[in-house]
Amino acid sequence: MNQKIAGMVLEKLGYENIEFANNGAKGVERVSKGDIDLVFMDLQMPVMGGLDATEAIRQNFGLARQPIIVAMRGHALAGVREFCLSGGMNGFVAKPISVDDVKQAIVDAVEDAAGALT
Repeated sequence: MNQKIAGMVLEKLGYENIEFANNGAKGVERVSKGDIDLVFMDLQMPVMGGLDATEAIRQNFGLARQPIIVAMRGHALAGVREFCLSGGMNGFVAKPISVDDVKQAIVDAVEDAAGALT
């Protein structure tokens, strides 16, 4: 259900070619093929959690470019955002998500990633 809602929100923001992975390992596998610009990474996924998946993606030096990774979490507990950012993610959005929250998370994550390059 969360994937369906996220897909609808991203479509509303104008994103196309939205793909979903049912677990972290499949997500890492898909990202490793390239052509992925933005990843919304749930922290709690089967097979491989979001932080482990992010680490695997960040360690793939064969990628032409690293995607922006935004964490999705069911609760915005204190310190979770900072934990995600220190784990290699570029942004954070708490569920339930809204169009405005997702849009702001993307803007913040892109700005964060651009700032890291300078």
